[in-house]
Amino acid sequence: MAPEQTGKIRQIVRSYRDRLFDARNGVQKAEAQLEDMMNDDVVDQNATKPVIDRLAAGRSNLTHLVTEMSIQVRAVLTADQWHQLVRLWRDSQKKKLADTQVAQ
Repeated sequence: MAPEQTGKIRQIVRSYRDRLFDARNGVQKAEAQLEDMMNDDVVDQNATKPVIDRLAAGRSNLTHLVTEMSIQVRAVLTADQWHQLVRLWRDSQKKKLADTQVAQ
């Protein structure tokens, strides 16, 4: 990868960092709140609905941001570089999943 490409990609990632962090944090908070509600002795279905809505909206927002950022990164890379990046990402996800399963 050329230094110019690296600089552009770093700039793109920096421009999304805070929004991605906030979106992930919002999803995690909604997941934790819903998990707490599900672990109560009695589940109040009416109380869970707004939490479910926040969780769905948060996941949608996170997906939107990641996809938007990915499109901008793709515009900086050649097709071969993009395919290599996708392969590396998939491999890292498989390793994380395997590590998680071993830890359990």
